[in-house]
Amino acid sequence: MFELSRGGKDAEALALALQIRREFPGQPAEINYFVAALYARLGQPMKTMETLESGLEVGLGWNEAILRRSPSLTGLQEDPRFKAIVMKSAARMRALEASTRVELDIVAPEPVDANAPLLMPLHGGGDTLEEFTPYWRPAANAGMVVCIPQSSQRRSTDTFWWGPLDTFDKGRSEADLTFALKGVREQYACSRVVFGGYSQGAIMAVTLALQQRPFPSLGFICVGPAMPNLQPILPLMAPAAARGLRGWILAGELEPGLEQIVRLHQELTLHDVACDLEVVPQLGHEFPEDFATRLPRAIDFVLGTS
Repeated sequence: MFELSRGGKDAEALALALQIRREFPGQPAEINYFVAALYARLGQPMKTMETLESGLEVGLGWNEAILRRSPSLTGLQEDPRFKAIVMKSAARMRALEASTRVELDIVAPEPVDANAPLLMPLHGGGDTLEEFTPYWRPAANAGMVVCIPQSSQRRSTDTFWWGPLDTFDKGRSEADLTFALKGVREQYACSRVVFGGYSQGAIMAVTLALQQRPFPSLGFICVGPAMPNLQPILPLMAPAAARGLRGWILAGELEPGLEQIVRLHQELTLHDVACDLEVVPQLGHEFPEDFATRLPRAIDFVLGTS
């Protein structure tokens, strides 16, 4: 669906989105939003608002930033009917987030070594633990304790993120991760930490590892960290190299942000941060099917055991 739309085939993307909505009702808020956005891209604003309104009627909602900042919905921002949609959705999301707490999925090897390092993967900007966790659980077979936090911030009534679009709510996100570390250390010592991440979570993982926030880490294992602006993190790279930070990045050959990912890898390497990049042929912005077999290599590289 995304590839069709990026290729200018919005009518085909809409037909596929409507099929997904019929056959896979598991995340109705997300798919309704994409249907609405595609109607807007096709010049059908009334269908866009009807789609969003029908979703609101059955309890769905979207973070205000999604509706306000979407390029597909730019032309509707001054429409009174659309403004009412945004207000109702924002109120619903505020009420829902008031009761949203960080959830953790913790997986440990058996038996657990007293010095087992911790891998903390951060999900993307529209994920759930149910979808995200299976990719990272195999790290326990490589001797790591795996703690996967689900953000307390919601993108929609279906999914979670770390803040609007390509940025994240720094204070709240760091509080979520501190809570997660405390939770895992109630069971396991885990003095060494490695961040993992996908998409928005990958960008966070790289940034936080370089900043040594909200706690020190050895490095990062990331999938698809396309960072449009590297300037804020460039001064952090040389100090990170001096303390031995290491990173492993995976990207698809068809990844829309591949150029940005390659530049990130180049800058890290130029600043003497040990960083490995794997580009997977014919893969887009997604996990490869063989990620479970690649993960042990990534762990060995970041821990410096390979």
